[in-house]
Amino acid sequence: MVKGTLGSCSGFETSNLLHSCIWSQLPEDIIRRILALLPLPSLFRMHAVCKRWGSFFLSPAFLHLCAERHSNHHWLLLPKYRVRDGCLVYDPTRGRWFTLSLNFLPCNFFINSVHKGSLVLDTINGSGTPVYICNPLTKALIKVPHFLGVRYGGFWSVLMNAGDNLNQSKLLILIEAGAGNGLSTLIYDFAEGVWKTAGAMLMGKSIRSEKIIVCNGLLFCITDEQVGPLNLAVSVYDPERQAWTQVPVPMKSSFGFSRLLECDQHIFILRGVKVDLALEVHLWKLEQASMQWIEQDMRIPDTIAQILEEKQHWAWFDCVGMCGIIYIRIFPEIFAYDLLHNQWTQLPHHPDLCSECTKFTMSMYNFHPVLRNIVLNTGGLQ
Repeated sequence: MVKGTLGSCSGFETSNLLHSCIWSQLPEDIIRRILALLPLPSLFRMHAVCKRWGSFFLSPAFLHLCAERHSNHHWLLLPKYRVRDGCLVYDPTRGRWFTLSLNFLPCNFFINSVHKGSLVLDTINGSGTPVYICNPLTKALIKVPHFLGVRYGGFWSVLMNAGDNLNQSKLLILIEAGAGNGLSTLIYDFAEGVWKTAGAMLMGKSIRSEKIIVCNGLLFCITDEQVGPLNLAVSVYDPERQAWTQVPVPMKSSFGFSRLLECDQHIFILRGVKVDLALEVHLWKLEQASMQWIEQDMRIPDTIAQILEEKQHWAWFDCVGMCGIIYIRIFPEIFAYDLLHNQWTQLPHHPDLCSECTKFTMSMYNFHPVLRNIVLNTGGLQ
């Protein structure tokens, strides 16, 4: 091996690195194949090494090589309120935290939802707010035209059939109609380039979920009555039939805090409740054939139970399913519950989750990194 300096790529001498002139003489195809073997966090750092390496991210051939190697990866994504501050990411395969930079986005964006490798971004501009679709790894950005109607409050979004080509996808948005009028359902068809109303309104309901959950082609969210006492239900939307149905929740409305999640193509409700000054966790699984809830035996080990007993409130409580694991965030800890083996573990601490907790949103997401550019053949901003 030739001893020398790797120029701007390193800045120190070592016998384990090729001289920069040798790198420069390697065929570009060979360099791409070598760099595509890097772990994803290293790929991001590679992007900033030099203009030549950074240009690889504009190459479909290089992105295809990376996508083949990293196609089965899933990350736990924790966004910050200011989207330009980036996201904290946990990689289960490596057991490590790292930061995903989003500083290429405008400062008035925030993450509305995450679907596979795409972020749905919102801007706080009132009625007729535009929505953006972004692949944070390739920095591809698509603008969706203003949606119909007047926006009274927040909206919840789902990107259906999210893939490389947005022409095969649809963006579904739920909007609170206000004044006790329930929820409007809108769909943007990327192939046709138009917004459409999607079935009858969900009358007299407001959304209690932080996120809309997609499972087996159906959409699930927790709703309650907009007036009167809490009357929680799981509302299910079928995009093919453009129809809503209701599934009663398996517990009283006053029973702690609830979160809806999908894991291994099943729907679960995770509930936290305070009992005799201690916090407990309960899990129910929805049998979709009968639409009945079955409580699961989580068998919380003593070490985890002791940590929960020390919690005095459920602030910053959220959960998400990913590859057979349910990740549960109870500030500042994050636990991983293995559904198949009924085992609990605690994720390694990250200092930002303790010292800068107020900079993070309450939501966690299952992010599937996709190293391909999103494409919209019919136009849009990229």
